[in-house]
Amino acid sequence: MSVRITEREVIKVSRMYYELHMTQEEIAEHEGWSRPTVGRILDRALKEGIVKISVLYPKNSIQRLESQLLSRFELTSAHVTPVYVDYLQSIGVDVGGNVGNYLTSILKPGDTIALSWGTTMSFVANNLPEWGGTKLTFVQSNGGIGRMGLSTDSAEIIEAFKRNFGGTGFLLPVPTIVDTQYIADAIKSDSMIKDIMEKVDRAEIVLFGIGKLSKTSVLYKAGYFEDREYDLLIKRGTVGDICSRFFDSNGNISDPDLDARTIGITLTALKKKKHSIAVAIGKEKCLPLLGALRGKFISTLFVDEILAQALLDEANVRGI
Repeated sequence: MSVRITEREVIKVSRMYYELHMTQEEIAEHEGWSRPTVGRILDRALKEGIVKISVLYPKNSIQRLESQLLSRFELTSAHVTPVYVDYLQSIGVDVGGNVGNYLTSILKPGDTIALSWGTTMSFVANNLPEWGGTKLTFVQSNGGIGRMGLSTDSAEIIEAFKRNFGGTGFLLPVPTIVDTQYIADAIKSDSMIKDIMEKVDRAEIVLFGIGKLSKTSVLYKAGYFEDREYDLLIKRGTVGDICSRFFDSNGNISDPDLDARTIGITLTALKKKKHSIAVAIGKEKCLPLLGALRGKFISTLFVDEILAQALLDEANVRGI
């Protein structure tokens, strides 16, 4: 820009454009600048945060969905994010941001929060507000070392919470599923792992996504299953998982042997938490989420508008 524009002038032009509804041509003529110069000033106002644009969504339909979810599934709280652009990335950003804002309203100094991992949890971690809480502890809820060299993003999620909220973080540096119960018990008896699991036990807040039984899932891609094992889970009526614990449409553990080989918080322990916060996006999560709700693993639910409606419709069809 050939003309040096002060911050005061940026504010002035912004008010003329956004509050007085003058066109860029009118502002250019009034100030003696070219129209492209005015356009660049308005761009600068947005980039520097002088102007912030927000879209106000109608609340009636959203509140209706939240009310229906609360009464149907006996939740403590339900949060539905409106969808105007049916694109998973956009939905994930919006839902993830809402989760972060909610956490700032319930977290207090000294709290421990257990965090799972996965695609949905990454949306939350990447859209946290800068809050600056004190003496918070973030701990990984279930093992997160992937096989086949693939990352589960568990470390990145913990780091994002530490960076935005402040506090200390603890990873659970083990596989989430091992070959035998004997190996799982041996790992859990290690003093370091035992210390981390005690932190998970102390956490009154657990934040997790809802996994769908699919070969596109993070667990499958991370190499935890062979095809025959996945096929067996399907035959047993498995619909999804929470923290790598697989359940059926009624919320029952679908494979006790697999569950015994899993390292991390149990679904029984999850039910006892003060805040068991589930985050789910996309209509394809309807059946696993319904199973999780029937198992009563969730006290607080964050979903998008499309999934919320699909969930209620499916519950009606099944007479739940």
